[in-house]
Amino acid sequence: MRQGFIFIALIILVVVPAAGQKPRRGFEIGTAADLKGRTKVFVGSTPQDKSLSKKVIATIEAKLPGVTLVNSLDEAEILVRFFSTSWDQATRTPPDLNNAPRLLENGQTLPGDGQTRFNTEHGTALYGTVAVIQRPGNLKLVMQFSKKSGTKSSMAERFANEFVRIYQEATGSP
Repeated sequence: MRQGFIFIALIILVVVPAAGQKPRRGFEIGTAADLKGRTKVFVGSTPQDKSLSKKVIATIEAKLPGVTLVNSLDEAEILVRFFSTSWDQATRTPPDLNNAPRLLENGQTLPGDGQTRFNTEHGTALYGTVAVIQRPGNLKLVMQFSKKSGTKSSMAERFANEFVRIYQEATGSP
């Protein structure tokens, strides 16, 4: 009986305070339609991507004249955020058993030495998100972007154009 009392007391100590807590800041999944009626856009990037940020901003300004770009997240209704990164990927090529080394009469071997090969590929990737800012401090994610081919500049332009496309579809603007 004493164990039952302790168990119930623990439940009350854990559950009751949790029920009175304020909702946590976070995000939810939305759709492009959530962009409708919103015109204040904040473009954010990492310090290393400032030149790419200028390209994204120029694309948005040129293609969405009804949108206002703001300098503060506090003023924004839409957050356009991206960053680029470099990556390395090691690949392993197993020996080709059909092309095993062949010993020639003079003691030399033909290509196909039966060895495992290791290659490293290098590249750049750009990741981005578009979210509607809901007060207080919550975000509604409406677009994700990921590209791993091309130059940083071309990937940033693709990201900006994808945002422009979904914004125009959602708002009915040309």
